[in-house]
Amino acid sequence: MKKNKTKSFELIMKNRVIKGYKGVCPARLVIPEGTGEIGNDAFNCCLTIEELIVPERGDRAFLGCSGLKKAVYPAKAALGVHAFKDIPAVPFALQIENGAVTGYNGVCPERPAIPGEVRSIGEFAFFCCKTLKEITLPEGLREIGDWAFAAGGPEKAGLPEGLGRIGESAFAGCRLKEINIPESVREIGEKAFCCCKSLKKVTRPGGAATGSEAFREVPAVPFELQIENGAVTGYNGVCPERLAIPGGVTEISYDAFCCCMSLKEIVLPESVKRLKAFSFNSCERLEKAVLPEGLRRIGDYAFAGCGALKTVCIPGSVREVGEGAFAGCKNPPRIPRSGKRRKGSGGKR
Repeated sequence: MKKNKTKSFELIMKNRVIKGYKGVCPARLVIPEGTGEIGNDAFNCCLTIEELIVPERGDRAFLGCSGLKKAVYPAKAALGVHAFKDIPAVPFALQIENGAVTGYNGVCPERPAIPGEVRSIGEFAFFCCKTLKEITLPEGLREIGDWAFAAGGPEKAGLPEGLGRIGESAFAGCRLKEINIPESVREIGEKAFCCCKSLKKVTRPGGAATGSEAFREVPAVPFELQIENGAVTGYNGVCPERLAIPGGVTEISYDAFCCCMSLKEIVLPESVKRLKAFSFNSCERLEKAVLPEGLRRIGDYAFAGCGALKTVCIPGSVREVGEGAFAGCKNPPRIPRSGKRRKGSGGKR
């Protein structure tokens, strides 16, 4: 009989910097004297730490340590960005550098106060912040960085006149119900409000340069395909259940309909020659795909994860079916003998 062996705990050190650890981290962790710094992500998502005594800092060093109940560190220690993000043992404090909110430590309140001197919200500053419900941004704010509020809150956001830029995926996946984008905004980044599925009202300036799929899966915005140089690159609004791609389109681009949960039937015109990788990946409700004669290539994982797909016929014109193209499909199609089948395509001969 083999005995279960528990790996002994060991810190990984280099030049007085803790880079990580081996084994199982103890419930009470004491960082040794002489340590100069705790490196980025060193204890990220360690669930066993309950008490921490630490002399220095590192970005995201203890991010995700949800079991941490007590933390002791010197008052003079400079805490890295998100070093204790969402850790109840540490008091909430915004991290502000050169007029930009770069992150926070502790648990974010439902309605945090942003100081008037703040000019920008940095990249990932409130990323995946589940406790945030409402944010009112100061009049002097000029920029909201990429992914700043994505994948969490808020439900309500007050954007000031004078704001110039809303970054890529800045509010993607938020619980926003309505948003008023001021006339001063000149740039709305790619996927800025993507998958804000509760967003029922949007007011936006007509002159703002708007990135691809800035309002994808947003009910308040009418459905519209985004077509560039003959390729469907994505869409805004909520995709209908049955969609016919217009004639003249030659390509469905990478990720164009990936994870589209409303689509049940797609009809492609004879002009389409290529389906790029992940083009319809994980469209879980997709039941029927009409592929035209003249189609040449089906990219890697193009229909992977489309578990409901029942009706699809690969035309004889197809010369290549990519890796995992139909992986996870319960009824994968037959691949023509003329077609080049890559390993793991998921199709049948």
